Amino acid sequence: MSTISSEFNSAEYLTPAQLVDRWADTPLAISYVTLARRRAAGKGPQACYAGHNDRVYYHLDAIVAYESATKPHAKPQRITVQERSEGKGATA
Repeated sequence: MSTISSEFNSAEYLTPAQLVDRWADTPLAISYVTLARRRAAGKGPQACYAGHNDRVYYHLDAIVAYESATKPHAKPQRITVQERSEGKGATA
C-alpha cells in the first residue's frame, strides 16, 4: 500500500470509477467490484491512498505501465469437427 504525498495533483491520478470508465470499451473492461477485488488481491495497476479516509487512486504512470504489460485475452476461435479433421485451425 502506498500513500500519496501532500503534493497531490489530481490530474495525474484516476479514481476507481474513472479507471473503469477508461477501460469500458477496451479488452481490459471490468466492473468496479472486479477492480476492487483485484486491488485487494494485489493484482492490477498499483493503487495509492490519499486523504484522511484513505481514498483510492491510480497514478496514470501505473495505469499505462499495466496496460502495456497486459495482453488482452483473445477469445478462442471455434472450429467444427470437420474443420479439425481437415487440419484447419491447427496452430503452428
